[in-house]
Parts: sequence; C-alpha cells; structure tokens
Amino acid sequence: METMTATFKVVQLKDRTFAFRRHTGPYLGDVELVQNLFRDVRKFLVPLGFFTNETEAISIHHDSPDFVPVAKQRISVGFTVPKATKGKDDIRILVIPAGRYAIGSFELNRNEYAEAWSAMFEFLKANGLQPSNGLMYESYKNDLDQDWQGNHRVDICIAVK
Repeated sequence: METMTATFKVVQLKDRTFAFRRHTGPYLGDVELVQNLFRDVRKFLVPLGFFTNETEAISIHHDSPDFVPVAKQRISVGFTVPKATKGKDDIRILVIPAGRYAIGSFELNRNEYAEAWSAMFEFLKANGLQPSNGLMYESYKNDLDQDWQGNHRVDICIAVK
C-alpha cells in the first residue's frame, strides 16, 4: 500500500442511468477485457452525443469472489447516460439506484485494487456499516485508456444500510 491514498465518506447518491456491457467469467486482472468492454460502450455512446465531460465511467461487480465461482462472476462495464437512453444489441441499460453509499476515494496503481476493496470493508466494519442488497461498483475519475500504467483515481462505492 505504498502508493495508495484514500479518503472515506458516507453520502446519499441520486439514481443514475448506466449503459453497459456485461461479462460473465474470469475478469480479475484482465486489463484488455475491461478496456475492450469500455471501448464497445463508448462506440455506442459517441454517435448519440452521450459521451461528454459529465459522463461517468463505472464497473459494477455483481458477485463476491468469496461466494461465486470465477466462471460465474459477472462484471458490467460502461458509462452513465441520460435517463431516456435505450440499449441496442449487447449494450444494455440499468438504473444505479439512489441510496446511501459508503465511498472510498482512492489514488492507487493498477495492482492495488484488492487492497482498496479490503480498505473499504475495513471502513464499513470500523463505522458499524453493512452492505445493503444494493450495488458495489468502481467509478473511475481519470481515463484509464491513457493512464493505465500510472496512478488511477477511483471511487469505490458500496450501498449500505
């Protein structure tokens, strides 16, 4: 954890509409897979004029690696879009629900994500918080296509009770 920095907070977030591609199977550490999923969704959004400075890049981790076999783990990768957006082909739409979220804002390198997630769960425990049945996701604050080798700025968001 020599390069990772973090701040934590609990906030109420508004709902957001999310255009994404889902992958089922191994993805942990597969940089090329995740980058390709982001690129596919970006290709869908750019002609629609939906890829702006306000667009948020997100990856939703649907399954706990502690309970779900790697072959069945799901990740959804994409971007926030206007509410009325419709999916097409393998680009799907879901609403990230409003709610109370614990957020850890991290600056880290690409090898420190597991430590960041551990730090999030330590923060929850230390503050008497429990994950709700909501989502857990990463929200990227810099362009990982350009900054993949450097420091990543990412918020890890966990819906809490």
